[in-house]
Amino acid sequence: SEPEYRVDHGSYTARLNPASASVDLRQRISRDRMAYSDFVADVIASSEEHRESLSTHAHPLIEANESYLILLSDTHCGKHTKYFDASTFTQRILSVPEKAVQAGWDRDVGEIVVLLVGDMIEGEDIYGTQAHHIEMPVIDQVQIATRSFWHMLIGLRGSFPNAVIRVETCPGNHGRVSKTANGKSNWDNVIYQSLGLISDALNDPNLIVNVNMDTFHTFPVQDRTGMI
Repeated sequence: SEPEYRVDHGSYTARLNPASASVDLRQRISRDRMAYSDFVADVIASSEEHRESLSTHAHPLIEANESYLILLSDTHCGKHTKYFDASTFTQRILSVPEKAVQAGWDRDVGEIVVLLVGDMIEGEDIYGTQAHHIEMPVIDQVQIATRSFWHMLIGLRGSFPNAVIRVETCPGNHGRVSKTANGKSNWDNVIYQSLGLISDALNDPNLIVNVNMDTFHTFPVQDRTGMI
């Protein structure tokens, strides 16, 4: 008899005969992708329909002439490869304000919303061989990431002096402490909480860090509602 292979995909398990079953699996995957696409489209449509009733952070809507958004995710501070390490991470994050200026952003813009969308650090013990691909322990990753993101925010504040700099956050899987810990026990959230505490201590009304520790988060921008 021909060999069979067990493949887990979503909610079903397929036993594959290489000569006959691969087409069936591709069809199933294609149907699943279509279903996922339909689901995402429904979520977007529902968000638009119920925009006014969606829960958002308590921070009031900024009356701004224009808003810019910066989305940062999967920055993986602490990961070490031939082309990436902590110094590369820091250089990239600190270059954000200068790149915004070089892109021709209006220096009198009323609001810049910075989205920190998870996996800001590489983490530890996320997968079996990760110890061979990280440059430092996770606590050092958090320290470097927090310092870099804070200096980036200060750079944006200086480059766009009339703008409210607002941060919105959600955690990623690489920040998780363990597979059995509370979902909020996440190193990404430690970075966000640290940024929030520094912001509170600075007491600058135009530099706001809204710390969200849940997997999904909605937030206002002008007359729109965003979701991360």
